[in-house]
Amino acid sequence: MPSAPDEAEARVRECVAAGPFRVAMIGAGVRMAPEHTLLFERLVNVLTESQPGISFCFNTSPEGTIDALRRWGRQRQGSQ
Repeated sequence: MPSAPDEAEARVRECVAAGPFRVAMIGAGVRMAPEHTLLFERLVNVLTESQPGISFCFNTSPEGTIDALRRWGRQRQGSQ
């Protein structure tokens, strides 16, 4: 994912145009770094705008990424 907000937004729009997404994970490298605040805002806004009802999950380390996705993937499956 590009770190420039305009490029990242364009890339996310390309990805979501390919099909619906129910869960998105934005890593701590984006969420926790003050210099990426605009990028984080843009990602959240484009995802909520283009994918109504999307859920977000968050990891605490790269090793926790799969667990975070599984947590919310299971919750979403149970709600349908």
